[in-house]
Amino acid sequence: MRTLQTELVQKGLSKEVEGQASKRRQPKKKMSQREIEELMGIRRSTYKRVNGSFRQKG
Repeated sequence: MRTLQTELVQKGLSKEVEGQASKRRQPKKKMSQREIEELMGIRRSTYKRVNGSFRQKG
C-alpha cells in the first residue's frame, strides 16, 4: 500500500525527503542557573501540615 507522499514523489509533484535529516534544528538556548533551578522546582515554597491545615515551612 502506497502513501500519499510516495505517490506525489512518483508523479514528480514533490521532492523526496530522506528521513528526519531534512528538518532544521533550532539553535540551543543557553539557560541561566536560576532558570534551571526554577524548572527543577528548587525555588518553590514548601509547605507542611499542622493540625490538618497547610503552613509554609520556614
